[in-house]
Amino acid sequence: MPNRDLASFDEVVERHGLDERRDLSVMTIPVNRIIGSLNRWQDFDSEFRVKNADSHHQSERLDRIIKLMAKGVPLPPIHVYKAGQYYYVVDGNHRVAAAKRTGQEFIDAHVIEYLPSGDDSESSLWRERSRFEFLTGLTDIELGEIGMYPLLLHYIQLYKGELEKQEGVKIDLRSAAARWYSSIYQPVTRAIAREDLLWKFPDHSVGELFLYATHHKYVKSRLQGEELTYEEAIDNLKMESGSETLYSRIASIFRSLFITAACTNCGKCAEACPEGLICEQGGRFRIDPSCGGCERCSGVCPVPDAIRRYP
Repeated sequence: MPNRDLASFDEVVERHGLDERRDLSVMTIPVNRIIGSLNRWQDFDSEFRVKNADSHHQSERLDRIIKLMAKGVPLPPIHVYKAGQYYYVVDGNHRVAAAKRTGQEFIDAHVIEYLPSGDDSESSLWRERSRFEFLTGLTDIELGEIGMYPLLLHYIQLYKGELEKQEGVKIDLRSAAARWYSSIYQPVTRAIAREDLLWKFPDHSVGELFLYATHHKYVKSRLQGEELTYEEAIDNLKMESGSETLYSRIASIFRSLFITAACTNCGKCAEACPEGLICEQGGRFRIDPSCGGCERCSGVCPVPDAIRRYP
């Protein structure tokens, strides 16, 4: 059975109402996120294989590009449109086909991004993620609530400032973000995956669990007057072993930090937490930007649902 057609960019624009565009200039993009085409989507299958396999001209052209790539001959950047996390070829379909056939992971591309202009939550989150990815170069962190990407960017900028102070040199944001990703984000998220926390905390992504935990650990340390850097404040979340599991550490954080939005057990929760709360709504947690993580809400409610849920 033949593979389906490439995704049509025009259909994506119509479906999501993408009516704003911005030029991101030339950058390196992952080949596996190129999933469609502007005008040639019917000429290739979903793996960018030429549908008319008997076309001598098509085969020659593809073979010629593959030979040039094997010799290390630099090829001009392709031209793509970006919608969300994916790319659609405007010019360079055969270069993409060659890259996919040879297993090339990245390719240079001139990128024009399309964005929704609406003020609904989906459009706002789309634009926040787009800005975060453009500034940091990090493209695989999934966050599902408005305000999360700006908060995560704040911590990366904080980490950047600490690096500059330690090393005495200016560091560009993308370089700092890459170091943050490898030295902070990946060790914590590996532990999250190792302990299967996504099963224990349903309805949340790895990125969201990371953000909740690190936000609390850092803000709490600052409120308590501890002279800790951002990295020092979350070191215990990067522990590879120990008697206390990452699940128990994160569950302890959650128990001390949030109440359910529907909680009416005592009516004192809001009064007891002057810094704000992480609330549970519809099975998901939401960070109140004013939450200071002081733990003064711990134990206020006799039996709040959220604490029962994470014993």
